[in-house]
Amino acid sequence: KPNPTNLLTSPDSFRYFEYGMFCMGWHTPATHKIIYYITSCLIFAWCAVYLPIGIIISFKTDINTFTPNELLTVMQLFFNSVGMPFKVLFFNLYISGFYKAKKLLSEMDKRCTTLKERVEVHQGVVRCNKAYLIYQFIYTAYTISTFLSAALSGKLPWRIYNPFVDFRESRSSFWKAALNETALMLFAVTQTLMSDIYPLLYGLILGLMINLLFFADIWTGLATVAYINGLMVQTFPFCFVCDLLKKDCELLVSAIFHSNWINSSRSYKSSLRYFLKNAQKSIAFTAGSIFPISTGSNIKV
Repeated sequence: KPNPTNLLTSPDSFRYFEYGMFCMGWHTPATHKIIYYITSCLIFAWCAVYLPIGIIISFKTDINTFTPNELLTVMQLFFNSVGMPFKVLFFNLYISGFYKAKKLLSEMDKRCTTLKERVEVHQGVVRCNKAYLIYQFIYTAYTISTFLSAALSGKLPWRIYNPFVDFRESRSSFWKAALNETALMLFAVTQTLMSDIYPLLYGLILGLMINLLFFADIWTGLATVAYINGLMVQTFPFCFVCDLLKKDCELLVSAIFHSNWINSSRSYKSSLRYFLKNAQKSIAFTAGSIFPISTGSNIKV
């Protein structure tokens, strides 16, 4: 049960997530950095390079021996293994945003001064960590169950090509190849998990903080709603009128075409063609030539 001495803060929402980052080579420790970087590169090469190449080689050499179930499993794994490196790469390219988000959450924590608010933050943090553990269990259970069901049937779980061990030579070679595949898949699946779970964790804790800061009680909530309504009253009518003008301009082309121009003079037809050509160009209202003015953009903002 939480008490004032052991309450968690918002950045603790990513505690288990950061453990996973460390295991995957994404969270550099303060010491032994060179060894850690080398290990990180090996893990990435194992999961992002060897895995898809190993599947392609297996397709070329053993596709005639695949059962329909094995073929579907390997095809699913191949498409996931091709997309996974890009997800990992983009996450690590923008990992600085993760640390900035943690700092912002720490600043938002300072606004939670009462014990009730701090307890709510603590409970939200616990939910985030539970969500991570649930996802980790589901992803790991899938990998282990696939390994057990295939290995106990005398088949390799994912049929990934292994240049060092031929699983057909002996029973021990089979288990070496199967365990190698399973270890590889555990790392690959965990990397996929990390990129999948991060938006959920951030959304959960951010939603809680917004609720605490802007809807902590009925009066704060009413003030926030009144403020938002005031902004909408200021901006919505103009955006709505811009949408009406844009719609009228689109209808203008049809109105010109269906007008009584057939029996008109040649000069009138020439002017009408010029006007029709320009009327077909869509009109766009922008704010500072940066973003469009419309009801859609007004709602998004």
